[in-house]
Amino acid sequence: MELNLVAVGLYSVAGLGGMIMAIRAFGGQGSPTALAVLHLLFALAGAGTLYAYISSGDVDQKYTIALGLYGAAALGGLFLGSFRFRKDGKMPPNAIVGVHALVAVAGTFVLVTAVFA
Repeated sequence: MELNLVAVGLYSVAGLGGMIMAIRAFGGQGSPTALAVLHLLFALAGAGTLYAYISSGDVDQKYTIALGLYGAAALGGLFLGSFRFRKDGKMPPNAIVGVHALVAVAGTFVLVTAVFA
């Protein structure tokens, strides 16, 4: 199986977890720590797989753009994850949750268009 297809699968699973967490966040609820950790692990595995695919040879520039978008989404995810360690118990701002989600969805769109073009 091609690494690019593995990356799509890993990011798809990460995205499902992310959708559940976003829905809960927009509803004013926190998300389970286990779900957040699984989301992180699948996204990291997707990034590593996508990087390995990009490094393996001459690939479409869309793959690099997708990885860059996922990197930007990861920065937002780190900020969102930092709210788990706050002592005041504040929830992350919905705007940041939305931006994180939109950037990750954009990365997925670019990746899928590269794979299935």
